Amino acid sequence: MASTPSAGPAAASRLEPQTQAFLDGLARWGGPPISTLSPADARNVYRSAQNVDVPKPPADIEDRSVPGGPGGDVSVRVFRPTGRVAPGGRGR
Repeated sequence: MASTPSAGPAAASRLEPQTQAFLDGLARWGGPPISTLSPADARNVYRSAQNVDVPKPPADIEDRSVPGGPGGDVSVRVFRPTGRVAPGGRGR
Protein backbone atom coordinates (compact mmCIF):
# COMPACT_ATOMS: atom_id res chain seq x y z
CA MET A 1 0.00 0.00 0.00
CA ALA A 2 1.10 3.56 -0.58
CA SER A 3 1.60 6.12 2.11
CA THR A 4 2.08 9.78 2.75
CA PRO A 5 5.36 11.21 3.98
CA SER A 6 5.38 12.32 7.59
CA ALA A 7 4.04 15.83 7.94
CA GLY A 8 6.50 16.57 10.76
CA PRO A 9 5.87 17.77 14.28
CA ALA A 10 4.80 21.31 13.36
CA ALA A 11 2.12 20.08 10.95
CA ALA A 12 1.08 17.26 13.29
CA SER A 13 0.28 19.73 16.05
CA ARG A 14 -2.29 21.36 13.75
CA LEU A 15 -4.10 18.13 12.87
CA GLU A 16 -6.93 16.51 14.79
CA PRO A 17 -5.70 13.35 16.54
CA GLN A 18 -7.89 11.12 14.33
CA THR A 19 -6.52 12.73 11.17
CA GLN A 20 -2.94 12.32 12.37
CA ALA A 21 -3.61 8.66 13.25
CA PHE A 22 -5.00 8.08 9.75
CA LEU A 23 -1.92 9.65 8.12
CA ASP A 24 0.41 7.73 10.45
CA GLY A 25 -1.35 4.50 9.48
CA LEU A 26 -0.86 5.24 5.79
CA ALA A 27 2.82 5.95 6.40
CA ARG A 28 3.27 2.58 8.17
CA TRP A 29 1.98 0.73 5.10
CA GLY A 30 5.01 1.83 3.09
CA GLY A 31 5.08 2.45 -0.63
CA PRO A 32 5.39 5.66 -2.60
CA PRO A 33 3.85 8.92 -1.33
CA ILE A 34 0.20 9.43 -2.32
CA SER A 35 1.19 12.55 -4.27
CA THR A 36 3.21 10.40 -6.72
CA LEU A 37 0.31 8.04 -7.54
CA SER A 38 -2.23 8.37 -10.31
CA PRO A 39 -5.62 9.64 -9.13
CA ALA A 40 -7.15 6.16 -9.54
CA ASP A 41 -4.36 4.50 -7.51
CA ALA A 42 -4.55 7.17 -4.79
CA ARG A 43 -8.33 6.66 -4.51
CA ASN A 44 -7.79 2.91 -4.15
CA VAL A 45 -5.28 3.48 -1.34
CA TYR A 46 -7.71 5.74 0.53
CA ARG A 47 -10.62 3.33 -0.04
CA SER A 48 -8.56 0.45 1.35
CA ALA A 49 -7.40 2.48 4.33
CA GLN A 50 -10.95 3.52 5.15
CA ASN A 51 -12.45 0.05 4.71
CA VAL A 52 -12.86 -0.65 8.42
CA ASP A 53 -15.83 -1.16 10.67
CA VAL A 54 -16.67 2.00 12.55
CA PRO A 55 -19.19 2.06 15.37
CA LYS A 56 -22.17 4.08 14.28
CA PRO A 57 -24.58 5.67 16.74
CA PRO A 58 -28.27 4.99 16.13
CA ALA A 59 -29.77 7.39 13.61
CA ASP A 60 -33.02 8.20 11.89
CA ILE A 61 -32.53 8.21 8.12
CA GLU A 62 -34.83 10.09 5.79
CA ASP A 63 -34.72 10.14 1.99
CA ARG A 64 -36.00 13.44 0.62
CA SER A 65 -36.20 15.40 -2.59
CA VAL A 66 -35.02 19.00 -2.71
CA PRO A 67 -36.18 21.24 -5.56
CA GLY A 68 -33.76 23.34 -7.52
CA GLY A 69 -31.18 21.14 -9.21
CA PRO A 70 -30.23 21.87 -12.83
CA GLY A 71 -32.26 18.85 -13.92
CA GLY A 72 -35.06 19.21 -11.38
CA ASP A 73 -35.25 17.77 -7.88
CA VAL A 74 -32.13 16.53 -6.08
CA SER A 75 -32.34 13.38 -3.96
CA VAL A 76 -30.77 13.70 -0.51
CA ARG A 77 -30.45 11.42 2.47
CA VAL A 78 -30.70 13.07 5.89
CA PHE A 79 -29.09 11.40 8.91
CA ARG A 80 -30.21 12.63 12.31
CA PRO A 81 -29.50 11.26 15.81
CA THR A 82 -32.37 8.95 16.78
CA GLY A 83 -35.30 10.85 18.22
CA ARG A 84 -34.03 14.32 17.30
CA VAL A 85 -36.25 16.73 15.41
CA ALA A 86 -34.81 19.03 12.79
CA PRO A 87 -35.25 22.79 13.04
CA GLY A 88 -38.71 23.64 11.77
CA GLY A 89 -40.19 20.47 13.26
CA ARG A 90 -39.30 18.04 10.47
CA GLY A 91 -38.09 14.62 11.40
CA ARG A 92 -39.30 11.52 13.11
